[in-house]
Amino acid sequence: GLSRISNIYRKRVMQKNRPNPGSFVNFDSIPWVARLPMLAQGDFQARIELARATMLTGKDVILNDDVDLSFPVDLFHFWVFFAAQMPDASKADCLIGRTNVRYEIFSHPQTSSTLREVGRFFNGSAEPSYLYENTCVLPRAYAVPAALYSASPLETLTRLSMPAFDVRGSIILPGKEGKTLLSPVPADKGPSEQRPFENPAGSVKILKYHPNAVTLIAEMNRPGYVVLLDRYSPDWRAFVDGVSAPVLRANLMFRAVRVVAGKHLIRFEYHQSGLALGAVITALTWLLLLAGFVLDPT
Repeated sequence: GLSRISNIYRKRVMQKNRPNPGSFVNFDSIPWVARLPMLAQGDFQARIELARATMLTGKDVILNDDVDLSFPVDLFHFWVFFAAQMPDASKADCLIGRTNVRYEIFSHPQTSSTLREVGRFFNGSAEPSYLYENTCVLPRAYAVPAALYSASPLETLTRLSMPAFDVRGSIILPGKEGKTLLSPVPADKGPSEQRPFENPAGSVKILKYHPNAVTLIAEMNRPGYVVLLDRYSPDWRAFVDGVSAPVLRANLMFRAVRVVAGKHLIRFEYHQSGLALGAVITALTWLLLLAGFVLDPT
């Protein structure tokens, strides 16, 4: 199935004034790269790391260079929480694994209990990069039997970052009046052993995957939710067995639909808001221009 790979910057704990030759990129043997600014060399190094890491895993990936200003609000919540409010690396890695990131790349060894080292590879510097498999990873599409409700993004992300949180049993939906999480966020008891992901509610497979349309087939043992770990937007539409169904915002950033027991064909389609109105306005503008030219060709 589909899975993601992420290149993550995490500061290395260094002794004071100790030199770190691995932090410097050395592309002197590649003249056209050596002439690039350091920022561009760093970007080039990131591409080398992704290319070599995917050779180790056999996975294809797409490098996304979106600037921060293009992030929707929910992604800002995620990255602020991930970067500024997660001193525990094991929780940070578990959180990112639950966004379908199966592999993580680092410039130095990690001690996170939720990561398993896969291999090391050359990245253009004096020290190798490290590829780790995330044991908290969720499938791109899966089923759960129930939903919890959260009043805030912080509450949702705190839950999802906890290795002990039962992602097999429920998704987290935005809070509604009179509905909250079934219990308060429990105290941190440290990392726990991760179990392989199971689908207690049923199984889900991706039949077709395109940027603007995704088709799934779900076999549900009981009523529940089918979750697709692709970004939520109100412009997405869902159809269950050909019938329109509400698209739910699951786990803050992703898409889900409610289904009954049985076998279902589920299709997500993207329809840009205002596109039809824009086309009508454009057509009317052209008609007015044409009419003006016919009435007064000079």
